[in-house]
Amino acid sequence: MPAIRSGRSTVFRLLALLAAMAMLFSACGNSDDGDDASPTTAATDNGDEGDEGAAGGAEIGSAVIGEGPHGEFESIEGVPGVTDEEIHVALLSTGDANPIGYCLLQCQADGIQAYFDWRNAQGGIHGRQLVLDVIDDEFANNQLRAAEIIDGGEHFAVIGSPIMGTGFIDLTDAGVPVFASAVQSDMANGVNNMYTPVGTVCITCPAKRNIWPVKDSGASKVGILGFGIAQASKDCVAGQKASFDKWGGPQGIEAVYVNDDLPYGLPNGVGPEVSAMKRAGVDFIMTCLDQNSVKTIEEELSRQDMGDVPLVLPNAYGDEEYLTQNAELLEGDYIGLMYRPLEANQAGTDLEALVEQMSAAGSAINDWAIISWINADQLFRGLLAAGPQFDQQKVVDSINSFTATTSGGLTHAIDWTRQHNAITPDDLVTNAPAQECFAYVQVQDGKAVLMGDADKPHFCWDPADEDWKEPVPTSFAAE
Repeated sequence: MPAIRSGRSTVFRLLALLAAMAMLFSACGNSDDGDDASPTTAATDNGDEGDEGAAGGAEIGSAVIGEGPHGEFESIEGVPGVTDEEIHVALLSTGDANPIGYCLLQCQADGIQAYFDWRNAQGGIHGRQLVLDVIDDEFANNQLRAAEIIDGGEHFAVIGSPIMGTGFIDLTDAGVPVFASAVQSDMANGVNNMYTPVGTVCITCPAKRNIWPVKDSGASKVGILGFGIAQASKDCVAGQKASFDKWGGPQGIEAVYVNDDLPYGLPNGVGPEVSAMKRAGVDFIMTCLDQNSVKTIEEELSRQDMGDVPLVLPNAYGDEEYLTQNAELLEGDYIGLMYRPLEANQAGTDLEALVEQMSAAGSAINDWAIISWINADQLFRGLLAAGPQFDQQKVVDSINSFTATTSGGLTHAIDWTRQHNAITPDDLVTNAPAQECFAYVQVQDGKAVLMGDADKPHFCWDPADEDWKEPVPTSFAAE
């Protein structure tokens, strides 16, 4: 195996990924809502069964594809990864060489395979079975593995969220549809054949969803923490601070302590920082850190009699061991979600199928598994809409015509005619859909408890509204 690269560039990229993961699960994602969504329900979804064969299909008002069979079989030649019997898809991610400890390759494989098993049992797509080939990039070899996928011509699409996706742009340049996570938003921005579950993320943009948990907790003085070595973490801190600068004042909320220069790993602890937050009266903390660092902060808060100060946690959803083993430390903390929470009503969505399939397989249902299920669903809907004479470009064109796709009611509605491009701090509207949405759970007695309405679990705001308004409870389930 080639030696893993060392040096500052690798450290920076690794820390950037850690910060991006923290942002992904601490309410910094660009979760968006479709332009055809009503204030209380948004079930419209392009690419559903019922208008097969035309690129893009029509919006037919259903978040859930039927039981199958899906599409029609026609023999095609010369399409990478496609035979008369199968469609091969590669998962390209990081396995045992993963130095950050998060379950990436295996959890992503579990989510994708569960989705493929579900659709294959319904007859597959266009008379073919979906086959997953798992490829471990061994941390440092993503670009090499990507080149092998391109040269081999044996895979129709690539799904994955690796430690360093250095080969993902090579894949998109070669015309391969790529389905990644919000962690890869920096490379996905402006690329019309790379898809993330909720559209492209703007890290530095203010977002009303950052205000909501603070208001819900009754807090008024916010601390914001990030790493100094990772620009992504600094950008995350800047975006959170911008949120409170823009909307906090009229709500009686202000960011009173901002530190974007913490050393990675917190080798010297955070005693002085927590003491400074205590003096500033901090009663709520936003973080752009990894899960282990947040635990260190929680322990120091407890030592300094600030254990009742809530945080927004990164990457903890579905991690039952982490929540239960640290129940006392994490009590009252929030977790922000870009998808419909498991604790919500599952009716009219594919959430029930997700839980059933993954439980039957004995797979853990956590962030990365759910995100990868959504990736697989995006690909499936593109294949269905592209019709029986599909190829890679037709699938890309089909997905890019979707204006309110929700992956079976799991996500906020996405408008792929605009959301390949991120919003910017200077323009929060042009590339944003009708609403900005997010869902929250709170840690109570070591368990995740849904915040809000089980039937309408998403909190949604109008991005064109300059002023803060209370969010509208919203569902993306089929009626």
